[in-house]
Amino acid sequence: MTPISPSLLDVYLVGVDHRIQWIPATPGAAWLQKIHEFMQYIEDTCLRLHIQLIAEEFSEQCLRQSQAQDSTARRAADEMDLPHLFCDPDSDERQRLAIQTDAGREKEWLRRLTASGKATILFICGDDHMDSFATLLHDSGHHAQTLSRSWGKGWQMID
Repeated sequence: MTPISPSLLDVYLVGVDHRIQWIPATPGAAWLQKIHEFMQYIEDTCLRLHIQLIAEEFSEQCLRQSQAQDSTARRAADEMDLPHLFCDPDSDERQRLAIQTDAGREKEWLRRLTASGKATILFICGDDHMDSFATLLHDSGHHAQTLSRSWGKGWQMID
C-alpha cells in the first residue's frame, strides 16, 4: 500500500466516551439500543461524506481487556464493506516505539492514518483528544473537522 501525500487527508472526528467503542458480551437492551444508534450515526456519516476508512483510537488489546464481542466502529465498517483501522498502539508497541505521552500516541495515530492509503477518513477518539488531535492534523497539513462529541458520555450500560 503506497502512502498518500499528507496534504490530501480529510479527517472527520467523532468524540466518544470509550465505553461506546466496544460491544459487551451481554449488553442490556438499553445499552444495545445505544450501540445501534451510534453505529447508525457512523453509517449515515460515512455515506454522506464518502468515507473511505473508519479508524479509531482503540486496539485489539483493548477489546480483549474489555472482554468485548467487537468494536462498534469495526462492526459498522464491516456492515458497510469499508476498511477499518485500529490506530492506538498496544502496550508492547508503545514500549517498542518509546511512546510515553498522549502526544506520542496521537503522532502514531497520524502515522497510521497517513500510511493507510485512504484520503477521506472518519476517526473516532476519546473526547479528551479531539482538540489536540485536530491541531496536530492541521499543523501537519491535513484537513480536520469535528463532527460530534460525547457519544456514550453519561449513558448507563446496565438496564
